[in-house]
Amino acid sequence: MLMELRVHQVMGLGGGMVRMVLVRRGLKARIEPIGKTEEQRVAEEIAARIQQAFEAAFPGGLVISGPIPAGGQWDAKVDMVITEEEYERLGKPSINDIITIEINKSEAL
Repeated sequence: MLMELRVHQVMGLGGGMVRMVLVRRGLKARIEPIGKTEEQRVAEEIAARIQQAFEAAFPGGLVISGPIPAGGQWDAKVDMVITEEEYERLGKPSINDIITIEINKSEAL
């Protein structure tokens, strides 16, 4: 199966490593949402801002389910660390670029 994911975040970690966060728009984002109360919107905004603040200080250390602040609901999030060489072989993708990942079932190692 091929999965297209959008680059949401790229960070150089030093030591020849790069962190990439990839996301895929979910079905929920394509369905018109039920109206939210002002309290629900404020709570989601606060949660998103808290997540952003903690991710800057502790990359990969905090996961709050729900919308990613850049817009829309997402049904997949891949947070990975790769080498700078692997990042270069991918063509140095940046935010909003599309990455295609092939997923296959394999025998256990």
